[in-house]
Amino acid sequence: MALDFVGNFRQSYVAPLALRGYTSAEECKKARLYKEPEKPLPAACYVGVDTEVQRIWDAEIKRVLSPANRIDVLKELYLELRSNLGSSLSLMDFFANPAVHDPYVFLKEEKLGGNWLRVKSFMDDLTPFEATLIDTPVENLLQHIEKEMSPVKSYTMVVLKSLLSLSGTEWSIDEIARPFLDYYLENRDRLADWDELAKVDDPTQFPLTSVIAHLMHMPLDKMTNTGGDFFELDKQHKLLRVQKEFHSFWINPEFQ
Repeated sequence: MALDFVGNFRQSYVAPLALRGYTSAEECKKARLYKEPEKPLPAACYVGVDTEVQRIWDAEIKRVLSPANRIDVLKELYLELRSNLGSSLSLMDFFANPAVHDPYVFLKEEKLGGNWLRVKSFMDDLTPFEATLIDTPVENLLQHIEKEMSPVKSYTMVVLKSLLSLSGTEWSIDEIARPFLDYYLENRDRLADWDELAKVDDPTQFPLTSVIAHLMHMPLDKMTNTGGDFFELDKQHKLLRVQKEFHSFWINPEFQ
């Protein structure tokens, strides 16, 4: 088998990392830091690399992994994807193009600002609407969603997805339960996140009363008690609402 990387010179480092079993430059960097042995190729596999190609690969890997060039490398990767797509970038553009880089690397890099709006500002890539969000409480809300929720499982992100499928800024837990359950029924690969649902023989028959109890106990309680005053859970009346200062933004399609 011959692998052709022509036309992908700026991301040529992806090939040797992938062949060594790494999914990102960060994973390779971590392995080198802890002096972990390189992952071997599968049995009966051999890679013969042209000398000039190997030289380019070595130079690109050194460039990408060099701490001194970290910001320049991230900026180059960002702007290259921006150029390829021809539009202002979103986090989802990086998830859709995983060979470019892990988007969380941008969020974790303090010199880039600490959240996605600040990253885009650093890259001079803010849309006019995004520029209006800088230095407002809404920026804090977005950063809270990006970083502070830190979901180990998919619960809180599925709640947010469910809320965005509903209208308004206040919802009964009964309203949220249906789209929340539907997400897991439509994405069976996520069932493992929800032990109770994964154990039943027929998830389509899972009672909504159990979904409501789960929402109250886990994701909604976490959303309203994890850093910041953004959402309010009224347990007595089983209501979730966005705080008033965010109402006008929350119902704005561009913000959503």
